[in-house]
Amino acid sequence: MKRSILLLLPLVILAACSGYDKTESGLRYKFLKEPGKGRKPRGGDVVLMEYTMASGDSVLVSTYSDPDPHVLELPSALPEQNELIQAILMMAENDSARFQISSDSLEQRTGWERPAFVAKGSMLTVTIALKKTLSREEFQKYQWEDYMAKRRRVKQQFEAYEKQSGMRFTLDSATGIRYHIFKGGGSIPIKDGQRVSMHVSGKVLGMEGDFLNTRMEGRKMELELGKEYQPEAMRHMPKFLKDGESGIFLVPFDMGYGKEGRFGIPPYANLIFEINDIRIQ
Repeated sequence: MKRSILLLLPLVILAACSGYDKTESGLRYKFLKEPGKGRKPRGGDVVLMEYTMASGDSVLVSTYSDPDPHVLELPSALPEQNELIQAILMMAENDSARFQISSDSLEQRTGWERPAFVAKGSMLTVTIALKKTLSREEFQKYQWEDYMAKRRRVKQQFEAYEKQSGMRFTLDSATGIRYHIFKGGGSIPIKDGQRVSMHVSGKVLGMEGDFLNTRMEGRKMELELGKEYQPEAMRHMPKFLKDGESGIFLVPFDMGYGKEGRFGIPPYANLIFEINDIRIQ
């Protein structure tokens, strides 16, 4: 989850100041629907939100591509001059509103780094959708429940694959990786510090097509075990095999590419790898 103290914040936007109301302090705002009567944030709360920030018609920041809501921890002592905090305190759960905020104020009050093309004295358009307001204790519970929901999805997806494939997998409780050795017979264990070569293919579980296939590339992968690799599972999978063996591995998202994913791999994707004929060099 994202955590911030309000360095950035923003649907966007080609709005000028017309059509905006103004607070006594001069903050220009416009609710995109009638303000709700939901729970409002206070100092020390945690808010879950989505936002975009734009300069003219150029979007500077958007959280909508992130798989999780943006998490913002409000300071217990609320700074009166911070326009972004003022904006959030005007809102309630499920509200969405648009604000005109001075780029100078944002830079001075929050530590925001002004892009070179954003002129001093210019106004930024910040659009906020406030999803949820939580106390710190409620946020800890939310985090735990969110994590457990993601772990249940891993378990359900892995069990469905095992049933569909008819293969029996062994769970490594330390990593969450499940493995099935389909070509055994090796006698030499593989350990950290050894260098190995192997053919590897990898795909997103539930999706067609490989994102990695060393046979197609005409080369074997070589690794020195004990070093850091991406995904992290690559550090562990070879050690479930012995020299000359082959296996299939079900890899949970946190041993894969995590919440960020990468090109061709969605956020929180569970993966399946096949390692063939691993050899100690």
